[in-house]
Amino acid sequence: MFQTVKKSFARETGMANKKSVKLRNEEGREWTVDLCMRNYRGSYGRIDLGVGWPAFCKENEIVDGDSCLFKFIKSAGGVIDVAVQKGGRGQVQ
Repeated sequence: MFQTVKKSFARETGMANKKSVKLRNEEGREWTVDLCMRNYRGSYGRIDLGVGWPAFCKENEIVDGDSCLFKFIKSAGGVIDVAVQKGGRGQVQ
């Protein structure tokens, strides 16, 4: 499982110049996630969330069909808050 970050979000938050970020769930728990710059044909400069993202997904029970809202919190040292919206398909009860 991987997550691609929009180039505009990466530029606005400074993620494009970092090797990792901290993600914080709605309970306030944090995970360090590596950033992977990808240069594929047709997607120059794509940034993927790498090592640490699968653990974040597992701990937060994120499955296919769920949506994640990323909010950059500059005052918290650049932490990114992640709100998960369950999509219903494959939802853990």
